[in-house]
Amino acid sequence: MSPHLARPGALLLAVALVLGCAPPKKVAETGSEAAPVVWESIPLGADAEFNDVWFADTLNGWIVGGSHQIEGGLVGRTRDGGRSWTFTRGIAPQDGATASFRFTAVRFHDAYRGVAVGGGRIFLTEDGGDHWRPGRSMTNHLGDLDFVDRWTGWAVGLGGVLRTTDGGETWEAVMRSSYEHDDRPSGNAIHFIDSWRGWLVGQAGRVMRTTDAGETWARVATPLAKNERPNFYDVSFVDREHGWVVGEDGTILQTSNGGVDWVRQQTGVDGAKSKPVRERIQQRRDVVLELDLGGRTPVLTLTSVRFLDPEHGWITGHFGYEARSVVLHTDDGGAHWSVEAEVSGEELHAVFMLGPDRGWAVGDRVRPGPQVLLRHSQPPSAPGI
Repeated sequence: MSPHLARPGALLLAVALVLGCAPPKKVAETGSEAAPVVWESIPLGADAEFNDVWFADTLNGWIVGGSHQIEGGLVGRTRDGGRSWTFTRGIAPQDGATASFRFTAVRFHDAYRGVAVGGGRIFLTEDGGDHWRPGRSMTNHLGDLDFVDRWTGWAVGLGGVLRTTDGGETWEAVMRSSYEHDDRPSGNAIHFIDSWRGWLVGQAGRVMRTTDAGETWARVATPLAKNERPNFYDVSFVDREHGWVVGEDGTILQTSNGGVDWVRQQTGVDGAKSKPVRERIQQRRDVVLELDLGGRTPVLTLTSVRFLDPEHGWITGHFGYEARSVVLHTDDGGAHWSVEAEVSGEELHAVFMLGPDRGWAVGDRVRPGPQVLLRHSQPPSAPGI
């Protein structure tokens, strides 16, 4: 997943975080006064732009990113479900291009074997992320990747789509498109339902699909108006029929028939969509002028979406100018969304859910203060937390 709006912070890197020094801060659920707190805010001990999060199980997880002050990128590793983290930096070979290198996406097949991408580079690990080695070096900017099994995966970036059939060791470019005007299959995020059917989303309202493992791609029709061109940052399908796309201006698109038809869903968040900035001027008692000042109000940028089944899903988003992020939740397939958590000073970029009571969200610290990861868990009174 990926997408994501970069705003690097100053490095405050700690190799390990001992949570006993600073207890996690609770983030209250806003949907109901009587509802239990389900998200907690855990200090990371690092200040960087984290673009993706992935968990192999309830204990083993990773966050990836970087900063202009962290040469060669940054990978965070947890073995206790996100309560504490250790970090590995300087993974990309040091050269002129790694001073601002950032990882943009990560996938793990199990607790040991994983693949991460950033810039035009691909890295692999067989020891849970303690050590990384470079795969085939690419020249494209790679923003996201997805695997359907241990061997078969795809990566997408500004230059197009890459495919691997050997677990990420080697990649081939799949650049052909069945759409007119050379609408090449480039994008911010990619998701495959099986070895043949996949989706990608990108700039200016682009939504594309493939049914031949990525050999050809075609743009699909959406309910966007002609003057609407939001950048899309994530796409998620739970089966062949049910999928969601999210992006700028609080835009959510949903399909329940495999992408034949798409409908818009509303976030339910005030101020999610931008509006023209206008000023009313009273010239005379009976004359009022309304001037368009040429700007737009701040908007809610939706960065990541994850569904567990056709009904239960989560979205992260942020109001960039306000340095305020939200986690949205639905129990009815997106017909209604509610704010489940809100955090100030962070721009959330990614969310990962293992179950209805196990999830994590991470992003970039954009205001003074410690950077945090949000951890979704059972209420403290429940057993097993």
